[in-house]
Amino acid sequence: MTALDRTHVYHLCVVRAMQREHFRKKLKELGVASADYYPYPLHLAAPCQKLGWKAGTLPVAEQAVNETVAVAFYPEMTEE
Repeated sequence: MTALDRTHVYHLCVVRAMQREHFRKKLKELGVASADYYPYPLHLAAPCQKLGWKAGTLPVAEQAVNETVAVAFYPEMTEE
């Protein structure tokens, strides 16, 4: 099997918006579904607690969590 025999399964379109809630409000007004895809940074997730990571340890990851939005995206979407 070669790469030409395969097709991509697009299922996520995660974007970063510095004014996330404003961005999500505008998407909703346009009828576009969205969600907070990453609710918390992975280093603060329960399975990682034993590693000793604390809030503030990875500030860029923590900031990104507050700015990312998953926009509805699926193969059957039309351009409209």
